[in-house]
Amino acid sequence: QATETNQTRLVYIIPIEKMIEPALLYVVRRGVDEATRNHADAIILQMDTTGGRVDSAVAIVGVLGRSEIPVYTYVEREAISAGAMIALSTPNIYMKPGAVIGDITPISMGMTGSVQELPEAVEEKMTSYVAAHVRSAAEQGGHDPALAEAMVRRDIEFKVGDSVISESGKVLTLTSTEAEQLVGEDQQPLLSSGTVDSIDNMLEALDL
Repeated sequence: QATETNQTRLVYIIPIEKMIEPALLYVVRRGVDEATRNHADAIILQMDTTGGRVDSAVAIVGVLGRSEIPVYTYVEREAISAGAMIALSTPNIYMKPGAVIGDITPISMGMTGSVQELPEAVEEKMTSYVAAHVRSAAEQGGHDPALAEAMVRRDIEFKVGDSVISESGKVLTLTSTEAEQLVGEDQQPLLSSGTVDSIDNMLEALDL
């Protein structure tokens, strides 16, 4: 989709919807390659997902990290679990009013599709693995790795100055209003670059 400003801008919109799985990796890789060939000005991930496979999310983060074109995320409703990890890897996250982002606690699915209980040592190993990749994704996107880890581990407290953003015992999930709140001495947004009610308005805000 392109919008006329002073000149024509070319923006690729890649949907990140439903489950994060290997087929989505193919879609993202193809979209980034095509945007690069056509010298696009930006790529926007149009996101509404409750998560999926960690390995697919890690691979998608890698593809986005190698992109020569600026990548933005627009959270339409949910960026949960693996979706939040992907969003954190992009420098600018915009959210629709009422959208949420976070809760990257890893779970294991049994053969029947139900959540599978794991031994404590195995669960900690899995959590440590996911937390490391989430921190790495946040670093790639220029976001606070400690905030990102609070979305994975419920046993840590996340504070900015004297303000407690996430209490110990709770996994961090942010609403659009919470994500754009200004924090710290320099009054920077906590995570979100802004709340807009459509991608068209997001493009306008970005002068695209």
